[in-house]
Amino acid sequence: FMNKSNFLIIDTETSGTDPIAGHEITQIAAVALEPSSFEEIPGSAFQCFLKPQFPEKASPEAIEIAKGSWERANKEGIDPKVALAEFNKWCRKWNISGKPWTKARWGGFNTDFDRKMVTYWMRYYKVVNNEEEYEFGNPIDTMGLSFGLFESDPNVKNFKLDTIGKIVGLERQESSHDALEDVRMTAQLFRRIMLFMRRCRSKLKIVANE
Repeated sequence: FMNKSNFLIIDTETSGTDPIAGHEITQIAAVALEPSSFEEIPGSAFQCFLKPQFPEKASPEAIEIAKGSWERANKEGIDPKVALAEFNKWCRKWNISGKPWTKARWGGFNTDFDRKMVTYWMRYYKVVNNEEEYEFGNPIDTMGLSFGLFESDPNVKNFKLDTIGKIVGLERQESSHDALEDVRMTAQLFRRIMLFMRRCRSKLKIVANE
């Protein structure tokens, strides 16, 4: 079943990097990808702005980076508990059998950070009571995959999304950070890497002691 499960490419914009310090999610965006072609499933896009509950705890640096998202979150954001519950429900929609082992797998760029923020605030607002109630599966991190492909390339100065995107011919359309744009850029990068590895696997054999 694992190789038939959908993928969810997910990104957040936040008011900082530490949820324990009161840094919040201000935007969640995601798309679902089909497991064979890794193409975006039409009509699957999810986007929601979350009303900040602790604006006084926001990091000025984070707000400057995601200024547009912060402004929209304050103007049109909804209750975080409602937003996170809707997001979890959206994730459940892409589980092909409804069983725990076919939950759609979480994909993204630097998934550790986004999962940390989402799971912390889901617990905080009691959207979930235990780990089994998260409706997304184990992560596949495009940043980690990119490191595996390009770690020996002297022209790769860092492993940021924009840097790796340019290497494979992807360009950001907007200058400001937006979670949905990052999601679609990451989805294209994810697809290219996965298809590249599939082609390599069809031609190369992994051998011991190499």
